[in-house]
Order: sequence, then structure tokens, then C-alpha cells
Amino acid sequence: MLVAGAALWPRPARAEQVIATGAPVPPPFELDVRAPVQVGWGYSRLFRSRVLSLGFHDELSVMRLSRTAQLDVVFGMRAQRTLGPGPRRSFLATSLGVGLSVRVGRRGPLFVGTYTFAPLWHQSSDSTHLVGFGVGLRGEMFPFYQTITEAAGCRRGTIATYVLSGLNGWVEGRQDWMASSGPSLAVGFGVDLGREVLLPILGAAFHSSCAR
Repeated sequence: MLVAGAALWPRPARAEQVIATGAPVPPPFELDVRAPVQVGWGYSRLFRSRVLSLGFHDELSVMRLSRTAQLDVVFGMRAQRTLGPGPRRSFLATSLGVGLSVRVGRRGPLFVGTYTFAPLWHQSSDSTHLVGFGVGLRGEMFPFYQTITEAAGCRRGTIATYVLSGLNGWVEGRQDWMASSGPSLAVGFGVDLGREVLLPILGAAFHSSCAR
């Protein structure tokens, strides 16, 4: 009786529309990770100087938000050091934050936006001590991106997989508080440590697709 009743009960219009139109089902969540090593240059009003900016971050996708977007957890390090004449000033930020990664098409570029917060550390000749706190907003673009799954399968050839897929450009704005406070802006480029170093080593060791 329950089966007969369910058959006679009208389906919601939205369900009928999905069945009739064959609406696409969102793809399953795909675990993905990036490990960009980045270098860039900019200007800091906190130091009132041009700065060299160096960073290393792990970006781990933890949740799918739509067909093209995933939520990321971000952690790593960012360092700034003054350039030019005058006394050298610097700090190291140990960052933690969240990000949003958006893929344009199945073979298109990847855009990543991250927001991080961090304590600032300074190393003198004999010790490392806490000197402040900072936040950063960073945008990244991977023009020839491949996910870890795609790269492991070597679907586009050796050069595209082990060289081009990890190239990225970035821009970051920061606000840091030490003895005083001030913003900074830096731009630069980077490579993905996992795709350009670890994957080739693992591929050679386990005779993956690119190593054949």
C-alpha cells in the first residue's frame, strides 16, 4: 500500500524538472593540495622601504562549494625583508587561514584567494622572539593548473604536468602591527613544490605514467 501510495503521490515540480532536463549532478569532492614556493617584491609602509617577500604555503581543499569552487585551509610562512640603504628590518609570519579556489573549466586556470592571520617573529643573533601580529589577503593564479589526480595520471604530458602545472603568479596585501602599524603590497611568481619536485621523484620511483 505504501508503494502504491508513493506511486500515486505527485512528485514536486522541481524534481520533475530535474528528471526531464537531465540537470547535471555536481561532481564529487576531489581532495587536492598545493604547496607553492613564492618570491616577490613590493613596498611596506610599516618599514617605509622596498621589501623582498618570500613565502611557502600548503593549501588543502576540504569542501566542495559548487561545480567550480572549493573551500581551502591554508597554513605556511611568509617573510619580508627591507631592501636598499639603511638598517635591515624583517619579520617571519607563521600563517594560518582559509581560502577559496575556483577552476575555470575542466582544463582552465585556477584562481585562489586566501585570508591568513599570523604572529610575527624576528630572529636576532642569539634568539627568536615575538614582535607583532599581521593579516594578509593574497590572490594567486595557476594558468596551466592540474589537480593532483590529473598530474598523477600524466594526462597532458611530462612538461605540462611537471613544469607548467605548478607555475603561478600572486599578489598580496598585508597589514602588520609591530612597534607601529602599516600596510604593504607585493607581487611575484612561484612554483609548486609538490608538482615540480615531489611528483617527478615519486613518478620515477613508482614508474608512473610520465616515467614510462
